[in-house]
Amino acid sequence: MYDTARSRAEIHTFTEPKEVLLVSSNGQIMEGSLTTPFFYRDRKWVTPSEECGGQIGTTRRWALEKGTQTTIPITSLTENEECWISNGVRGFTFGRIKFLS
Repeated sequence: MYDTARSRAEIHTFTEPKEVLLVSSNGQIMEGSLTTPFFYRDRKWVTPSEECGGQIGTTRRWALEKGTQTTIPITSLTENEECWISNGVRGFTFGRIKFLS
């Protein structure tokens, strides 16, 4: 699933400044292929809830402990929406949503 998603988004190496979000069969954001995504909702930064699936890495575990999780439908994202992505090795990186054609 991860390799397929990265290939579809034309991400060929792990050093490219791109990421792809994985979406569950019921249309909820699960995680990034290498990262935990964070979105600004109701005046706070949130990450997809555990029920959405996805791995629970270091930064996501921290966010879940802080109670900053919610269901994030793919339909709620907008083109150029600001977001943060993170992983335990790279830390936090600012990003923007771009939809694939």
